[in-house]
Amino acid sequence: MSIFEDAKNHWKGSGLRKIEVPEWANSAGEPAIIYFWPLNMKEKRKLKEMVDKGNTIEAPVDFLISKALDENGHPIFDPGKKLEIMSGMDPDVIERVAQQMMVTASAEKLRGE
Repeated sequence: MSIFEDAKNHWKGSGLRKIEVPEWANSAGEPAIIYFWPLNMKEKRKLKEMVDKGNTIEAPVDFLISKALDENGHPIFDPGKKLEIMSGMDPDVIERVAQQMMVTASAEKLRGE
């Protein structure tokens, strides 16, 4: 197998990640769990372009909409509800969750998970 194929297989095996969001707990008090795939280079470029264009407020929202999945791998947030997300959800939680999603894969590797 070539290094190219080995590198692609490494990425495929990096796995689905998850984070808990206690602020979005259900009626039983269980924290919401958001699943996501780590960022690839194309997604990193898109995120950087948004920030470079000054879209620092919308970038975490767009990121959350595009990456957040439920336990079955389905998107949690509807892109058509972006304005509702921006005006009806805690911006600090959105930013924290988006940031956690951006760095989780790196942090897990540092911890040896």
